[in-house]
Amino acid sequence: MTALWGREAIGKIFISHSSIDKPFVRRRIVTPLNTAGYDTWLDERELLPGDPLSRKVSQGIKNAKVLLVVISAASMASNWLNYELNVAAGLMIKGALRLIPVVIDDVQLPPELEGRLYVDMRKGVRGGLRKITDALKHEESRYPRPPVPASVISESSYERGRAYEKLLAGEADGNSFDAYMPVSATRSVDWSGITLLDVDVRVDVVHSYVNEVRFDSDDFDGWMSQLEETSSSFGVLIVEGGLAAELHSKLDERMPGVWLHAIDAGLLNESGACIVVEVSVGNSVNYIESGLRGAVQLMGECIANRKSSLWDELRVGRDPSE
Repeated sequence: MTALWGREAIGKIFISHSSIDKPFVRRRIVTPLNTAGYDTWLDERELLPGDPLSRKVSQGIKNAKVLLVVISAASMASNWLNYELNVAAGLMIKGALRLIPVVIDDVQLPPELEGRLYVDMRKGVRGGLRKITDALKHEESRYPRPPVPASVISESSYERGRAYEKLLAGEADGNSFDAYMPVSATRSVDWSGITLLDVDVRVDVVHSYVNEVRFDSDDFDGWMSQLEETSSSFGVLIVEGGLAAELHSKLDERMPGVWLHAIDAGLLNESGACIVVEVSVGNSVNYIESGLRGAVQLMGECIANRKSSLWDELRVGRDPSE
């Protein structure tokens, strides 16, 4: 069941009033509140001939989060005011009901409401209505929107990034890391990633709002330089927005949307591998998540192969960097 929040959570606002005041209540309170988007419980809308009056009224109050009590000469003379306040008393003690007195006549508040701040509509309807809506907004804030689980197709780039990281870390048995390294006297670099087979794999994301054009070879070379700067032999790059066609020809597509680039060993670096995961607008959740899982599996195979090769070379007495 979906949790309700904000205005929907407070539901129908119960309007306690005398039938004599109904024209005022309908025109000055109910209609403006409905126009502002609030739902209201008004007897003429909720009750049908033959309904058990006391039970229906009691049920309406118990289902409400907010009760407006219109205080007038007519309502003070009505037995219904006492009945409705009695029903509301237990709910108020539990904190399950906010009661807002609205005074429209020069009368004394009933004992149950003495000491409670009220809305005074005797001096101005507009100002009184503003105070009612302010109280309703405060009540809405008690029911905040529940956090939206991060998704690889969230509208927010931040949420998408969180979802990518969570999925990759999960595929790596929860082994993720954050790293920091000074590269000069005035500059430092921080990055994050996952750990597979005791090897750190740097993970970066190029979001679509940054990558307004297709990710091309120059962009890829720039990312490779970043890997070298942090001495990362293995990296995963998630590119939103797609890759340029000329970059496709330089990479090896191992599965839909997952591209491999092998790094040869050199004088200053070990052999390694880069994997690019191509994510485009319109891709399904299953497609994107499958690509990310495939990237982790492929990276694990690359790391295992490098370890196996190094071990074979050491066994025959060769220098692995040759």
